[in-house]
Amino acid sequence: MVIFFYNLLQFLLLPPLLPLLLPVVLLRKKYRKRTPQQLGVTLNKRLNTARERHNHPVLWIHALSTGETASALPLIERIRATMPDARIVFSTTTRSGQQMAERLPGGVIDTIIYRPLDILPVVHYFIAKIQPDCFLLIETDFWPNLLHSLNQKGVPSILLNGRVSHQALQGYRKIAFLCRPMFSSLNALLSIHRYAMRSTHDCRQNASACLPVLPMRERKRFWCRRCAPLAVNSRNSA
Repeated sequence: MVIFFYNLLQFLLLPPLLPLLLPVVLLRKKYRKRTPQQLGVTLNKRLNTARERHNHPVLWIHALSTGETASALPLIERIRATMPDARIVFSTTTRSGQQMAERLPGGVIDTIIYRPLDILPVVHYFIAKIQPDCFLLIETDFWPNLLHSLNQKGVPSILLNGRVSHQALQGYRKIAFLCRPMFSSLNALLSIHRYAMRSTHDCRQNASACLPVLPMRERKRFWCRRCAPLAVNSRNSA
């Protein structure tokens, strides 16, 4: 029901705001290049140029920007070494994040794209084209339609190195009615490296307003539908 009203609000507000947003998109170079890709204009072409991996798992990994991408790169290399036949689609919100991902040797990441705008038809288009078996979200950048749609289509979503600042927490509490269903769409909360989350207790303290925390033990294995077990380092739960 909350997601319905979230999309209804978009439907009502986007038409009157479009005349104001369109000049910004057209006049600012970064938006002029990014926005069409976030709407899926070049998605099919980008996916078709990737190495074909028929009957192999597809992993969609998303990182907001440079810092999150830096955290994700060692994990991506490890996944590629463990699952050489998997198809890895990596998305970011910023160009700087993409540039960092492009530094990896060829073949580690199959496709690099921008995150879809959180508009329901756009999100559905991205999911239909990518057909992910698993969605890995690095640290932050939560979007209601994306997480809810993945959950509705049975795609496991894993939050890695999840972090919630005090300032962000205050904001989440103000819109807890929207945050609860969004965060409830996550299947697991894991840590990429040892000190990403100091303890499960700390994580509960930071995200207790709306995030259901799943305690994970050392080397917890999480199964995706068609993936080999993803082994991710996590500290012992408190």
